[in-house]
Amino acid sequence: MKYTHVVFDVDGTLVDNAYGILRSLQETVAEFTGETLPLEKLTFCLGIPGMDTLDQLQLKQKDAAFARWVELLEGYGDTAKLFAGIPQLLEALSQAGVTLGIVTSRKRFVLEQDLPGFGIRQYFGTTVCEEDSLRHKPYGDPLLTYLGRTGAKPGEVLYIGDSIYDFRCAQAAGCDFALAHWGAGKPMEGAVSCMHPMDVLRLCAG
Repeated sequence: MKYTHVVFDVDGTLVDNAYGILRSLQETVAEFTGETLPLEKLTFCLGIPGMDTLDQLQLKQKDAAFARWVELLEGYGDTAKLFAGIPQLLEALSQAGVTLGIVTSRKRFVLEQDLPGFGIRQYFGTTVCEEDSLRHKPYGDPLLTYLGRTGAKPGEVLYIGDSIYDFRCAQAAGCDFALAHWGAGKPMEGAVSCMHPMDVLRLCAG
């Protein structure tokens, strides 16, 4: 295999939950400000830490707003699902001896609360969440944290994500990147695109 480690973002890469994230954020903003923002004005939140989202929205009582956002998001749990082909990809990579990891902007309690329900938690060893690095994506710190914890070298790691924040994080850490086109929906200049999850396996094989 060309890569010994394949590291995944979660939202928009492993899990299709954009609708729930956006609707629950819309409801949170409405509760805390009285203003209902169009969903298209909230899409910037996809791929960045939740508290950064609330900063950009200039919400007061951020801790309370974040807790409410998480609570409301739980109500959309039935709309979240794994992207087609993800279970097959994880199994194939695991069988090929590739180490699988996660680097996400989620808080750890949210990740560990949700991931087991999708039946894929067993594939991942090292997981890096929002609180594990001082700076978040697009800085390279989250992936550098992963490298430090696993001992992997940058050239051994392929990072899979759906946003420009993921791409820039990989670049800053010196790791290769592949765009999860199935979640991103459109190509990204300078990034290798994988149209379907199983394309990642072919990319790893070189």
